[in-house]
Amino acid sequence: MPHHRRYQPAPKYSSLRQERGEHYLNYVRRSTSSRRLIEPTHLVYDLALLSDGTSHRDICDAILDQYRLARDEFDVRWIEKIRNEARTILCTERWVEDNLPSLIRNSNPRRRARSTASPASSSPSGMCVDI
Repeated sequence: MPHHRRYQPAPKYSSLRQERGEHYLNYVRRSTSSRRLIEPTHLVYDLALLSDGTSHRDICDAILDQYRLARDEFDVRWIEKIRNEARTILCTERWVEDNLPSLIRNSNPRRRARSTASPASSSPSGMCVDI
């Protein structure tokens, strides 16, 4: 019977976390340092709800740290879910493709197109080519 990992559940109410003196970003960092993955939907939505002036860079770094942990554990399902959730409300498609690459082979159309194009067939964009 396959072993299914249970993700670290996020505390249910933001106000409860704040009453206990724990900022959600600190909770994510502590979970990451303890090598516990947070369920991707909760991670993205709770980070998106931070309204205390937390920088977008800090939020992205927290997602990247959780992603690296999932990559180290080769948790393909978690990675695909975080990619979908992040591009939904927090990040651009390009940021997701550049920073949260899929572990599923050939899932990135840009990389696939790049690897199949021969160097002779491509010309520098925006520049004239002498014949």
